Amino acid sequence: YWGQISGNGRYVSMVGQVSSFTPPGTDSSRWVLRKDLRTGRVETSRMPKASGPTTGLPNSGVELQAVSSDGRFSADEVWYASDDDQVAIRRIAVFDWVAHRWSMLGSYGAIRILQAMSADGRYLAYTAADSAWDERELYLLDRQTGTTRHVGRGPAGSAARHYYTQISGDGRLLVTTWNRDIATYDMSVVVQRTSDLAVVNSMHAARLGAASAVSHNGRWVLLSFGRADAAAGRMSIAGTARPGGGSWSRSPGRVVHRPVTAGAWRSPMMGRR
Repeated sequence: YWGQISGNGRYVSMVGQVSSFTPPGTDSSRWVLRKDLRTGRVETSRMPKASGPTTGLPNSGVELQAVSSDGRFSADEVWYASDDDQVAIRRIAVFDWVAHRWSMLGSYGAIRILQAMSADGRYLAYTAADSAWDERELYLLDRQTGTTRHVGRGPAGSAARHYYTQISGDGRLLVTTWNRDIATYDMSVVVQRTSDLAVVNSMHAARLGAASAVSHNGRWVLLSFGRADAAAGRMSIAGTARPGGGSWSRSPGRVVHRPVTAGAWRSPMMGRR
């Protein structure tokens, strides 16, 4: 499960739950697998052992969330927990299938959720909080420089909550959807440079949903829009029921609508929430 395929179509990576791929008697949820579709070769690696604040916690597992375009890097969330789940600690980790080495990134915490990885594996965006009750903040980690920066809400407003993040294929732009009002789904999309996190464009519109995909150079953004539901008086957001969709050209800030028939309730792209 947690399967991902590399951008070049050669590698499939996943968390192993098949005993024939992992050593006998081991917890298969702690192993990451990669299959080369060209040669058929399957490689495995066990998640990092507990250390630091996770030492002594009896339960652990790994959740694979992203793969670089060449299949070399897999980005994962690793977790460690007590038997009663009163103590649960997570961290972001990247495995290099060429060097066969794990890199533990960022810090340990109760909430560490990977949101996106650039195609080359350099940038990782993740949300973090020290407890389940704390506000989740967005961070951008640069593996090349080893720096982690807090991503501000910018034009979305200081009270906005993180909803969704994408990184352009060339790694230059970070496209984040912020929810300005959780009770009404008042969305803003903010575009920032990964180099210095400067805001280069933003969008706020009625019934705007999430920015669910970004073109390689970051010029085009696929957006979802909601529609007022006359029967229920509610809005369906984030592509779950969309009679209309659109793409946004970030450069001129123009929305190009591509209407879909009213009966077509299936979204062409469903993203991670």
